[in-house]
Amino acid sequence: MNHLGYLKSALPKKRERWSQDLNKILMSDSLKIGIPYDEDLNLLLLKYKKRSLSNESFGSDIFGLNALIKNLSSCSGNHKAKIYPLKNDFFSGECVIMENEIIGCAFIKRGRSSSKEGLWINGNKID
Repeated sequence: MNHLGYLKSALPKKRERWSQDLNKILMSDSLKIGIPYDEDLNLLLLKYKKRSLSNESFGSDIFGLNALIKNLSSCSGNHKAKIYPLKNDFFSGECVIMENEIIGCAFIKRGRSSSKEGLWINGNKID
């Protein structure tokens, strides 16, 4: 089965806001799926909690992160999850799958960065 087909079949039966947004990404023409990998749940939880703290100021530019943290926190034991990196023209992020069901995702809006020509140090351009 291809990755896209698998991800669509792994969407949770209970529809939540994050899963509806994820479905839009899966249906997008510009979707790119990275190489899936396994990750320990405890490490994932730490990673996403740290990401949550660093992304608090972005508000609507992220989705799924808080629900994912809640779902990971409710998992017990030393388990691994399958992570699928995804991106399209508007969002970049990951889906987390356990037992053939997506338990959450974390996406951030793309295009928030900007670049300036030249060498800049401490906000000053060096000529």
